[in-house]
Amino acid sequence: MWNRKGGTTWEVHRSGFLWLAQFGDMSSGGKARPSDARIDIDARKDAILFTPGSGCSIATWARPAGCYVSAAMDGLPADRWREMTFAFTPQGDGEFTLKIMGSHEPIPGTDESIPIWVYSDDVRIDGAELVNGSFEAPGTGGRPHGWIPSVRQGLWIHDPELAAEGEYLIKTTHNQRFAQQIKVTAGRTVTISLKVRGVGE
Repeated sequence: MWNRKGGTTWEVHRSGFLWLAQFGDMSSGGKARPSDARIDIDARKDAILFTPGSGCSIATWARPAGCYVSAAMDGLPADRWREMTFAFTPQGDGEFTLKIMGSHEPIPGTDESIPIWVYSDDVRIDGAELVNGSFEAPGTGGRPHGWIPSVRQGLWIHDPELAAEGEYLIKTTHNQRFAQQIKVTAGRTVTISLKVRGVGE
């Protein structure tokens, strides 16, 4: 669990990311890039096909085709929370992986990227069951109960003043995420809502 100490999205050292000096300056003109929220729905393991509804689309790069949905909200303000909502309908029974993530900025000429952090809180699901969407209940390994790392683990933060609800929230990037397995029923529309916020000064 981390406390909310850190600067802009570009100041990745103070956000818990090791920056290597050989890559030079992290920002362009010292200006931070706005945060982007991204939520992925991955049912490739059970090969569940989805019909996307409002606020999301099928990820065309994923195989099997039609089993991966992505939703995004770009240019998030750092001074307030915004509501993000999207819906989709599974065509079969099974489980999908809910991935709460963010974005990143590729570094030209390398395989590396700069993480673009985003805050998330108060996750709600209609049409399926979610565990600990408020992130209030503690788990193990420095993460909230019911959530697991995806690629690498995001940050679980205690900050009552910053949290949208309660006292805890999460901070994620494209490759530092929190995930949860969710069971779905064929034909039952799933609506996911959460609060997201940019990471500023």
